[in-house]
Order: sequence, then structure tokens, then C-alpha cells
Amino acid sequence: MNFVPGLIEHHVAVVGRLLDAAAQRDPALEAQLDKPIELSVLSIDVDPTVRSLLARLVGQLEMWTCAMANEPYDVTQERERTLEELREQLDRVGPAFVATVRRIDAEDRFDETFVDVTGGDPYVFTAAGMIAHILTYAAYRRTLVVGALAALGADVEDDPLAWFNPSP
Repeated sequence: MNFVPGLIEHHVAVVGRLLDAAAQRDPALEAQLDKPIELSVLSIDVDPTVRSLLARLVGQLEMWTCAMANEPYDVTQERERTLEELREQLDRVGPAFVATVRRIDAEDRFDETFVDVTGGDPYVFTAAGMIAHILTYAAYRRTLVVGALAALGADVEDDPLAWFNPSP
């Protein structure tokens, strides 16, 4: 098992399932996608909604891909994405990001250092740090989306126990 690439593959697949669950053609659900999610604790996102969290989950994959390639990424465009556009973006960037992580794993380059100069002040990070950052913030955001969609009646599940079940 390639553990780290497997975690990334799972993350991309779960985000896809969450997008599919949010895109159910239930008018009551559709009307709630942009309603603020009420939190009793401080959030890492300002006024999170199901749509904004899904956009950030997809956008962070492209943002970090761009950062590693020294290409610009405009995070503000995430606010304008429809669910269909987010699905198309995930279908494009998800496999590309998984392939990047597979290469890093195969070449044992987790300690490779990158300097991101795309967002103002330079920021230094390692490949392992970037992957850990993505998965940590993604787990938080996915949990909020799962809870919000479940509260709206959508059928969603995000249980890590089933991620790596042995094959029969």
C-alpha cells in the first residue's frame, strides 16, 4: 500500500462524493448551500457555507499545484464557482494532484523544499508539510460539509475506518 498517495486519493474521492451529494436536485437542499453554517467554535474559514467549503476543498488542490509549479492562483475566483464547475475542476486537478503526490512518494521526496512566491511574501515549505497541511484542513472542512449536508437530509458518509479495508 502506498499510504500517503492513498490518503490523497481518498480525499479527492470524498470531495467528489460531497460535491455529488450537494448537487442532488432537491430544491430545499439547493436553497441551503449558501446559508452560513453556524459554529459554536472559531472556524478557520470566514462565514463558511457548504458551497464555500466545497470550493476551498477543490481550490486548495489547485492552489498548491500552482504553488509547486510557481504559477499564480486566484483564490477569489472560488466564490464564483457553481457545483458543476467545481466538479469539472476537481475532475481535472484531483488526478493531477494525486499524480504529483505519487511522484513525490515514488522518489522519496517528502523532505524536498519549495519556495512559494505566488502570493506576496515568499513562503518555504516541504512536500510533506504541504500534504499534511492539505489533509489537516481538508479533514476539518469535509467534516463541516458532511455535518451540514446530513442536517439538510443528504446521504453522506466520511468514515476513515473504511478507507483502507483489506480486499477479500
